[in-house]
Amino acid sequence: MHAMEKEMLMRSIDNLGVEQLDDMTSLRQGIGLRGYGQRDPLIEYKREGKQLFTQLLNLIQRQVVYSIYKVGFAADMSKSVMQSGNVTMSGADKSGSTQFKSADDPYQEARRKESAPTKNVFDAAGQKVGRNDPCPCGSGKKFKKCHGG
Repeated sequence: MHAMEKEMLMRSIDNLGVEQLDDMTSLRQGIGLRGYGQRDPLIEYKREGKQLFTQLLNLIQRQVVYSIYKVGFAADMSKSVMQSGNVTMSGADKSGSTQFKSADDPYQEARRKESAPTKNVFDAAGQKVGRNDPCPCGSGKKFKKCHGG
């Protein structure tokens, strides 16, 4: 287990470290514009660099903990489910979805919302409301800025 934890930590540091370097490069390229806003670019670079580094440490820690939890959860699950003997496994169907859905997945709700098709909205006269039409709620804003977002 210690070797697995070490491997997960190294993988997280490697993947997130590359992103950190990209972020720092972007910060370095755009930091000169802070001088136009009457701010010292060196101080701003140090401050934002420290924030990015703190975020990196938090992301590494979070990713390692989640990975260890998933490995532990999967190991426990496979032992208990496989030992019961009445296991049927199935792959993806034609729609691309699997039959196994984890109730513990915190991102499942967000994925469902992202993939849900948008509903067509109709006004009081029964006509479909376009994105640039006034919102039927009466706010005076365009539909896309009010309820179409």
